[in-house]
Amino acid sequence: MTIFNISIVEWWLIAGIICIIIEFSNIPNVGFLFLGLGGISNAIILNNYSDLLKYQYIIFGFISFLWLVILWYPLKFYVGKKHDKYEYSDMLGQEVQLYSNELLIGEKGQVLWSGTIMNAKLSKDSVKSAYKGDTLRIVQIDGNVLICTTENLKK
Repeated sequence: MTIFNISIVEWWLIAGIICIIIEFSNIPNVGFLFLGLGGISNAIILNNYSDLLKYQYIIFGFISFLWLVILWYPLKFYVGKKHDKYEYSDMLGQEVQLYSNELLIGEKGQVLWSGTIMNAKLSKDSVKSAYKGDTLRIVQIDGNVLICTTENLKK
């Protein structure tokens, strides 16, 4: 079967390459990578087993899903690690107001920083608990949790 003198295998290759180009240029993280790899894989299969031509769409869907299953965790791990490089060192040393009623050592609470309510914990070297309205100092950031200290606590 040919359209514009291009075989169906070549159409699948073209579609696969276009999907991969779209994934890496315009619309990342939508799934065009899996569709592109499915299209290229489908072209390879149809080129070698031309009797499967009537099942080309089923093969395409199955192989695209198979690529999704194979690559989901590695890509999720790769993309997740990319965000760990951000540093929030400008927040270290700044003061925050305790928003929760009480913040005990080792427990999570909430603080108000720059008009934003954020999760917080008291550092293990803090000598006492903090109460609503107390001023704390940010000493470390662990993910989305501010690690604060009660040293030099103002009332």
